[in-house]
Amino acid sequence: MLVNEANPVWSGTASELLEAIPGIDKKANVLTRYLNAKTSRLLNEYSIEYSAMDRTPSRREFSLRLMEKE
Repeated sequence: MLVNEANPVWSGTASELLEAIPGIDKKANVLTRYLNAKTSRLLNEYSIEYSAMDRTPSRREFSLRLMEKE
């Protein structure tokens, strides 16, 4: 698992996420739109916060952070 208690934060681009997780059959821009649409599901079901970070014309970064369960 990419984000877990030992590694609670991951940050990078959608392309880097696709490289880190084999088996995802999406293009980077489609993955970004999917993550944007599923933000609340990630948080509610998996306790993972998705947030956009730095954006330049050539690079769009985001982070995934495991939240502490209440």
